[in-house]
Amino acid sequence: MESAFARVAGRFARADLRWRMRDYVRGLLGRATRKNGWQTGMGRGVRSSPTVAGNVVYISRDDGFPRALDTTSGQIRWRLKTHSGLWSSPVVADGLLYLGSSDRHLGQGTRHRATSGGSYRPAPG
Repeated sequence: MESAFARVAGRFARADLRWRMRDYVRGLLGRATRKNGWQTGMGRGVRSSPTVAGNVVYISRDDGFPRALDTTSGQIRWRLKTHSGLWSSPVVADGLLYLGSSDRHLGQGTRHRATSGGSYRPAPG
């Protein structure tokens, strides 16, 4: 790699530009690092953006099974059954997870209770 730098360095009159070019090329040719630590395939059925709260990613799906994934490992923390498909992004507020369903109902569940089997019920009002 040093020989490549030596061939190109003469095209840069200023030393600082030569060093910047060298660092840039090393970055391009160097070992790639991952920006994320994990990825998961949700397949079809995700029509909305995920929501991140704390160290949990909440994902709505149109099959009626929303999921909560751990942000560090990507492992599924919980998955629960709702009354119908979920087409809107989940919302977390005041310790509750709100899910809008395709049958025009708004449901809520506690974020932490869902780790032990889940709970989902129509939201009041």
